[in-house]
Amino acid sequence: MAFDSYVLGGGQMKVLLVDDETSILDQGKIFLKKEDDRLDVETTSSVEKALEMLNNSKYDVIVSDYQMPETDGLEFLETVREERNSDVPFIIFTGKGREEVAMEALNLGVDRYLEKGGSLKSQYGVLADAIVQEVERGKAERRLKKAKDRAQKYLNIADVIIVAQDRNQEVIEINERGCEILGYDKDEIIGKNWYENFMPERVRKDVLKGATKPLMNGRVEEGKRYENPIVTKDGEERIISWKNSVIRDDDGETIGILSSGRDITERKKAEEKLKESEERLDLALEGTKAGLWDWNVQTGETVFDERWAEIVGYELEELEPVSIETWKELAHPEDLERSDELLEKHFDGETDFYEFEGRMKHKDGQWVWVQDRGKVVEWDDEGNPVRMTGTHVDITERKRREENLKRYKKAVQSSDNSIYMIDKDYRYVFANDEHISRLLDDGKIPSRNKDEVVGRKYAEIHLDEETDALKDNVGRVLEKGKPVTEEYEFNTVDRWSSRTYSPVKDRESGEIEGIIIVSEDITERKERERELQTYADVFDNVPVGLHIYRLERPDDDSSLRMIYANKITETYTSIPVEEVVSKTLDESFPGLREMGIPQAYAEVARTGKAKELGDVHYGDEKVPDRWFNVRAFPLPDNCVGASFTDITERKKAEEELEEARDDYRVRR
Repeated sequence: MAFDSYVLGGGQMKVLLVDDETSILDQGKIFLKKEDDRLDVETTSSVEKALEMLNNSKYDVIVSDYQMPETDGLEFLETVREERNSDVPFIIFTGKGREEVAMEALNLGVDRYLEKGGSLKSQYGVLADAIVQEVERGKAERRLKKAKDRAQKYLNIADVIIVAQDRNQEVIEINERGCEILGYDKDEIIGKNWYENFMPERVRKDVLKGATKPLMNGRVEEGKRYENPIVTKDGEERIISWKNSVIRDDDGETIGILSSGRDITERKKAEEKLKESEERLDLALEGTKAGLWDWNVQTGETVFDERWAEIVGYELEELEPVSIETWKELAHPEDLERSDELLEKHFDGETDFYEFEGRMKHKDGQWVWVQDRGKVVEWDDEGNPVRMTGTHVDITERKRREENLKRYKKAVQSSDNSIYMIDKDYRYVFANDEHISRLLDDGKIPSRNKDEVVGRKYAEIHLDEETDALKDNVGRVLEKGKPVTEEYEFNTVDRWSSRTYSPVKDRESGEIEGIIIVSEDITERKERERELQTYADVFDNVPVGLHIYRLERPDDDSSLRMIYANKITETYTSIPVEEVVSKTLDESFPGLREMGIPQAYAEVARTGKAKELGDVHYGDEKVPDRWFNVRAFPLPDNCVGASFTDITERKKAEEELEEARDDYRVRR
């Protein structure tokens, strides 16, 4: 059945078929529905009746014959386009095509001009194809128009200046806020040189040299902030904070600049008044990244600096007017009582400083952790606090690390897997309860006391062959700087284990300090793999390629390792199954990574949701060029299945059909 990709989208397409031959109407209604069951076809044998039907119903597309009694297809097209001002997709479907008729139809606004002929399935297959394509094109154009309308609406409601200029520095677009600040009507601005007409002469050269021209030539990053004055219609200068980005055409060439600017004139005036004091504070706070607060305890009047507001995601002007209530409103309700207790202790002289760690509501809705530290700097004659100053420091990352460490330690200790860490001298640094238990069960230590393990060298506890195997895998980790996973079967019991060696790196230098080893019992998984092999004969006889991969490390798509491939894949890839099973996807088919295939397979394994990858073209030095339709589906144990069908011949046929169409267009 045609149009499988469109069927996935759903939705009916209402078609009006107009032809004076009833046999064509009957055939069209039947064959178009067969080609694509989304096509809901209504028919009529005359243009007059068709126009009446258009008055009463909405259609997604019109298909009309050319030669008809009384009114022909071109007159019908002209009525729809000019008299009714309709842009509904219109297809001429005629048995007697002539070049001059086709040219006139194109001039009148026809979307497709198709000739009848050939087998019924062939001609209606082509027609159904054209109908779906024209309907989808029309929908896309309407969506684009809506998107442009929404963008224009945003431009007009934005509380910042938005202005676009071309390579000649002439304004090609400006929003209502920009016109309001400049004091001009829009038509007084469009087409004018932005720098010569709306910027003080003293700064034009510097702005062009320092910001505009380097940005146009790609020598500075987009989004960098710039501040410069503009001149309004009445001669006033306003200071604007600009953020610029380039405008590119479809070929990626820079054709202009889009700028958004916030009027910060009032803020700048206030900054000038406070500049001297801010410089002193900057020197004191430069190394701490702290925000400053100054609180009149008796009146509640409070002063915050920009950094204080920045910690909670605001610009200071967004919080104004400010007072001690500003802090209380942003603080977590559960933390206020503890803060009050600590303040009282400081006011009573029990502590030299007030120091408190609490949460504050960030502008984006999250809670950030802040270290609040301050001291009373002025008292009244009765010994009551008058003025207090202090700082806020964002400690969110520190708190997050502490919390993550707590959760990690708890998870590690309670894990059913054996987890331990050794340093580069093969000495135990850490071992969880499960690892201690396994060592005790194996008779390698006399008690559960961790002192029997931590601090001792691996070779003091384990057999020589175990130590040699560990050193071999640690050497691979140190060489690659990446995790290494091995699977092995115990000799004494019918049990399998997977052991992953992961590097632990110094946060500052990046050097490997040690290795964490996680040993997981995979006996049940191996049993399921054996069960999978019992179905190999069935899978080998299905006419679809099947690969099964296991994602050995959930956060690493390069750890996808093949555990099964059916025999038909040898026909597709020209590679024996035994050469790819047990290898990673990247090792067997390296070219798939740039297509995003390993990333997609890993996502399916992680999310448990199947994914249609569509048509994929692949070939390398071992695999001949072929087209495949690929689908990925989740399987237990972090596994993903990939089924693929060879569609090379279908693709060739589609290319031949497109070449024939191109040839027809050239001849036409």
